[in-house]
Amino acid sequence: MIPLWQRPDAPVHFSYIQFIAEEKTIPVYNFPYKVYHTNLSDELARSQVSLDSKFVSFNTIHVQRFLYQENWDFWEPASEESRHVNPKEYHNSALSYSPLYYLYGAAFYGLTYSQPIENRAYAIRLGTSLLMVPFLIFVFGLARILLQNESAAVLMAISVSFQPMASFVFSIINNDAMLITASSAAFYGMAVFISKRNTRSVSAGGGLSVWLVSPKPKDYF
Repeated sequence: MIPLWQRPDAPVHFSYIQFIAEEKTIPVYNFPYKVYHTNLSDELARSQVSLDSKFVSFNTIHVQRFLYQENWDFWEPASEESRHVNPKEYHNSALSYSPLYYLYGAAFYGLTYSQPIENRAYAIRLGTSLLMVPFLIFVFGLARILLQNESAAVLMAISVSFQPMASFVFSIINNDAMLITASSAAFYGMAVFISKRNTRSVSAGGGLSVWLVSPKPKDYF
């Protein structure tokens, strides 16, 4: 239901996956961080313009506009060369993120490698949606420990699966889905650890560990 590329940073996340799948390597993150500066493959740019010109959007009045070139033949299959960008000059505003999600997405990209870019993008979105399965399992497990009621835990997992923001994040190309799933696994693991020991010191130690690894205000200046 969500139009392709209409999530503002979906092209950037797809670009990261495409780079890994095409170049068979992880791009190097170089400082200083270039805000809002990214390189997209010519193929990806064509796809964005193509869907833009066809008004594939939530709202045809407020379409997310992309750079437009009249001389592009939008629906002509792009050459393999147009998938690549110069590895030495590749900058992407998502490169500061862990490559875990992007390596995962590259597997789905590879499954549809010979198909048009839109098919590859939807394959990655399918892979992202599959991450909701372990996420809901961890939610169920965590709720069962906290609520001590299996029926309530099932209801909690069902409620979370229909939460609009969760449904949105797990149906687009974005590393937030992997982050949420991994975080839920960590919370569930901590809950199991604490429940078996039932000590306040374990809980305090966990909180202190999170505080120590969390970014501090000074890290942003």
